[in-house]
Amino acid sequence: MKAYFRLPVTAMLAACLLLWASGEARANVLDVPSSFPSIQAAIDAASEGDRVLVEAGVYHERLLLNRFSIIVESVQGPEETVIDADHQGPVVVFDGNSSTLRGFKLTNGSGVASPYIKGGGIVLYWANPVIENCIIENNQGDQGGGIAAIGG
Repeated sequence: MKAYFRLPVTAMLAACLLLWASGEARANVLDVPSSFPSIQAAIDAASEGDRVLVEAGVYHERLLLNRFSIIVESVQGPEETVIDADHQGPVVVFDGNSSTLRGFKLTNGSGVASPYIKGGGIVLYWANPVIENCIIENNQGDQGGGIAAIGG
């Protein structure tokens, strides 16, 4: 009798481990700039749970994270990896997700062109992101030069 009950439990455990492992295997790493020319291009190609891995450099762009919860991470940290919005709007907008932003310097953002609220560095619009090891400097905005938030 003991062997009869152990076999289904063992089979169930094996099935759960396979499901867990298959979920882990689906997460992709999208490399910038080796595979994608910009951080935003990699974000646009990402799916839920993917990681955008960014090499050191200065990236003149603005980021919109509004589709899936992903990880956007620098390889060398904020001293070596800069996102410069060139005063064209906020540097990063999180719109309704829980993405992670890790290891960037965010600079020259402006709240003037924001479609949401007038924040310069980071705008949170009903979002709950994780922001780690980031330097937010030289940004301006009427409702938050560094970080502006509504909801979330």
